[in-house]
Order: sequence, then structure tokens, then C-alpha cells
Amino acid sequence: MPTQVQFRRGTTTQNDNFTGAVGEISVDTTLDTIRVHDGSTGGGHRLAKYSDISAGDITAVVAGTGLSGGATSGSATVNLSHLGLESLSDPNDDQIIFWDDSAGATAFLDIGGSLSISGTTLTGTDTNTTYSAGTGVTLTGTTFSIPQVITTTSNPTFNTVIATGLTDADADTKIQVEESSDEDKIRFDAAGTEVMNMTSTGLFPSADDTFALGSSSYQWSDLYVGPGSLYVNGQKVLEDSSGSIVVSADANQNVSVQTSGSGDVQLDATGTGLIALKSTVQIEDGNNITNSAGNGITFGSGLISDSLTSKSTNTNLVLAGNGTGNVQVSDNLTVTGDFTVSGTTTTVSSTTLTVADKNITVAQGAADAAAANTAGLTVDGASATLTYTSSDDRWNFNKNLNVTTVYGNLTGNVTGNISGSSGSTTGNAATATALANARTLGGVSFDGTANINLPGVNSSGNQDTSGNAGTATVLATARTIGGVSFNGSADINLPGVNAEGNQNTTGNAATATALATARTLSFTGDVTGTGDFDGSGNLATALTIAANSVALGTDTTGNYMAQVSGGDGITISHTQSEGSTATITGTAIYNVSGTKLN
Repeated sequence: MPTQVQFRRGTTTQNDNFTGAVGEISVDTTLDTIRVHDGSTGGGHRLAKYSDISAGDITAVVAGTGLSGGATSGSATVNLSHLGLESLSDPNDDQIIFWDDSAGATAFLDIGGSLSISGTTLTGTDTNTTYSAGTGVTLTGTTFSIPQVITTTSNPTFNTVIATGLTDADADTKIQVEESSDEDKIRFDAAGTEVMNMTSTGLFPSADDTFALGSSSYQWSDLYVGPGSLYVNGQKVLEDSSGSIVVSADANQNVSVQTSGSGDVQLDATGTGLIALKSTVQIEDGNNITNSAGNGITFGSGLISDSLTSKSTNTNLVLAGNGTGNVQVSDNLTVTGDFTVSGTTTTVSSTTLTVADKNITVAQGAADAAAANTAGLTVDGASATLTYTSSDDRWNFNKNLNVTTVYGNLTGNVTGNISGSSGSTTGNAATATALANARTLGGVSFDGTANINLPGVNSSGNQDTSGNAGTATVLATARTIGGVSFNGSADINLPGVNAEGNQNTTGNAATATALATARTLSFTGDVTGTGDFDGSGNLATALTIAANSVALGTDTTGNYMAQVSGGDGITISHTQSEGSTATITGTAIYNVSGTKLN
């Protein structure tokens, strides 16, 4: 079934008011033509019909150089004049036409005796019979010769000079070209001696190790050498090799870069490259490596050496960090001499500290016991200390001390069992069978070896009862409890405690674990939920979002489609609801004015 293609169409007025897309075509129904649009020109570009192209579009015909006639209307006639010839005379067999660009015209040239014209053929001959010699040239018959000395007022110009050589007046300094046939060599002589020659392969001296290139008085300004090598005494000393300039010597030679006086030998990589030393660097005895200020040298990735020694005898070797930086030793460190730490803090982070010395001294240099007061050991994190106290000249432990065996006198309180066959156990013993010194209880001696009776207490007799009686029925001075007087003679009631009444309980309880009355937390609005809270634990309550309570565009973020509306030629089938699907239906073709065409 055939397919019909239709373009936008409209009247001339409608098309004039329409701007189409780039490449779009519209039909002008008034003029019966089409218009091509470029996206910016109103009305586009109208294409002319064949009937629009008619005679009479050329309004005038004007005659140019060598032409005459013309017209501004009707039929025009143009006549050819003299082809632009200037100074025209009757041509003959001895003349040819010549075009002159400067004059913009042609002219006839006379033909000499050595040229002839036959029809359209120009023939030249070399049968000249007359020759003339110019300045500095000798003519003999038909042969020209030039003397050895040419004197002119200006520099002569030669297209080509063919000679076997150029020489001076006494013929001892000259340039020779091909001394023998096809030698292909140019020789340079000075004072009767050949000094160098040139071939197709290069420029060579005529004797080995004889001639100099320049001198101390006459030096070359610049020397440009392409990729290659420089040889001195038969040895390659400078080479351009694979992107590197190589300076070398033979197996038994040293490469020495020297300067005299106060001059410096400098290796300067002015770009981003490095100065790489690929072999062992040796500094002669008595010389040092310093920076321009005489200070130390900075190494970017550390210094690797088998030994570091102070540069001067009997001087210190200093390893210093920069600012707050540390001097770090990654491997084992062995100190064969004395080890002195002068800082304020010495930190050892090893798991096990082993000391071969039989004695450890703390508070070294203290003038007396008072100056050594509080010296000792501290266990960080446990707040455990072993401290010397000068006031009693003793070691003090702030933690319990577990000792398997004690030799000598032990003074102080001891918790636990003390066993041993001999020695003094001054202090309180948990399992002593007798007091070292008997004490008097109520006038009765007691040493702990047996029970005693106290007259008037657990046996008959009078006992001094000065002070507080164990069975008193009343206080000597009444005391107030919660605002209520109490002398011990009877029980009392405290209002608000064990009896009705108000008691001052202002303030929050420091140790309350729960509220006296649980409280209900309620959430209303678009989000609802409830929960009881009494302070005994955290409250976790599920919240519910009411249906259709969150308005799109107000309480939400992100992209969404609130409404899909149809435009010209487009219809939309859509319901504004969650999960709905919009259907877009296109209609037929419309013209530029919006009129449906099908």
C-alpha cells in the first residue's frame, strides 16, 4: 500500500509568520512553491519556480576593452575592434604578436635574421655572424676568454662557473677542484701545502695531528654539531647516544673536570631532571660535602651508610630532628660507650626491658635524702607507685604488697598470715596468740592469752561508769530529728515519713531510678503514636504516617510529575493518582497556522 508524505502548508501570509526548524520544508499554497527553513529566518527561503525566471533580467550589455557596441534594452550587439592592439601596422612575415601586461594590449615584434616565420611555425637559427665582447672579456673569432684578473665596478654574477681551480698570484695558495678526472674532491692549499680536502663524506685535514681549528687569539664563536661523536687522540670522549650526552674515556683514563683559582665545578640540572651518580662517590681525605652556607646536606629519601663519624677528632656527632621531629632508629641500636639522655623525658616502648647492670640509680646527683624525696617507680595506667619518702627514710607502696619471704624487720600493719621460724614481727598480726604488751581493760590486765571478767559488767562488783551508759534510757541533751524533738525516752513520728503530714522534700533525688508516676507521650497530626515513659529505660515508640498527609512539592524533595497536560496535536489520558500511567496520543498533521490538515 503506497505511503503519502505531507509537509506543513499554508498561505503566503502564514508562511511569512512561520519560522521552521533547520532543514524543515513548508508549502506556500498561495504561490504554489516550497520554502526551506534554517531555524532562525522568519518565512524561510522561497524557491523560485521555472515560470518565475523570465527574459529581461539582464538590464544592460556594456562593451569592454577591444569591444564596441552594447545596449540597455532590447537586443544588444557587441563588435570586436582591433583585439586591443596598440600602434597597429600592417603585419608581414617578419613580425609576431606580443602581449604587454603593463599596457594591457598587444604589439607586433620585428623578427631578426636568425628567426623566420612559415605559416604558424617560428624557426630560429644559430648562424649569428656578429659577436661583440664586453668589459673584461676578450673575443678571438667566436671564442671568448676572461683574463685572470677581472675588475668591475660591481660584483659580477655568473649562473655557472666551471674551473679546475682558483689560485693566487704566486700559485701557492689555491683551491683545486678534481685534480684528476672524477676524483670528486676539493683541495685547499696554503703556502704551497695542502691543509685539508673535502669529499662527499666530509671535511678532512691533509695530515694527522697537525692542523688546529682556531687558536687562542682567533676562536670560533659557535659550533653546531648534529648527532654524532667527538674523538680526541683516537678516543671517543663525547657521544650523543639515545637521548643522552655521554662523556667517556678509555679503560686506563680518568675523566677530570677542573677549574683553577676560586672557580667552582658545577653540575646543574636546570630542568626537572636529576644529577644521578651511578657509582661509588669518593671524597678525598681532608675534603667535605657542604651546602653553599657551609651547613649540612639534605637527602630527600634518607642517608644510607655503614658508618657515621664526626668530621673532627674528639668532637660530638649530632643526630637532630627538625623542629618537633624525632631521630628514629628502625633496627637494633648498640651503644658501645656511655649512653647519656639529657632531655626531660625518656620513653621506652619495648615489650621487655633487659638491663645487664646490677644497679639502677634514680635521682642521681641529689645532694641529700630531701633532694631525692619522691624518687621511685610509677606504673602508668594503674596509678601504682613505689616512692622514697625522706621524712621517714622509707619506701612507700600505694598498692598492696605480696611477699613470699621477708628477711629482716617488718614494721607496719600486715594483712594475712605471717610465718617464719625467727625474727621480729613488729606490728599487728592477724593470728597473734598474745599481745607483746599487756593492756588494762576496766582495771583488769589483758594480754590476749585468756578471757577476763570485768566487775560490774559480766561479774559482781562496782565499775567506773563515767561517760555513756550502755543501757541509758534518756539522752542528756535532747536532739531534733526532722523538726521533732527526740530525747530517747519514747518513739517519735515524722510527718511525711512514717505519719501523715508534709515534709520539706525540695530538690531532685540524686539516685532516683524511676518516675513516681509514669507519663504518656502522644504524637498527633500527620504522624501519630503514643508511649509510656517512667524513666526506668529509653522510650521506643512506632510512629504512623497518616494516609495522604504528605503534600508533594511542599513536604517532599526530588523530581515528580504532578500533572501531564496535552498540547496542540497531543492528547493525554492520565489520572492524578499514585501509580497511574499517562498515555500520550498524537493527532495528524497541522499547517503553520495550526489548522489540521488530515
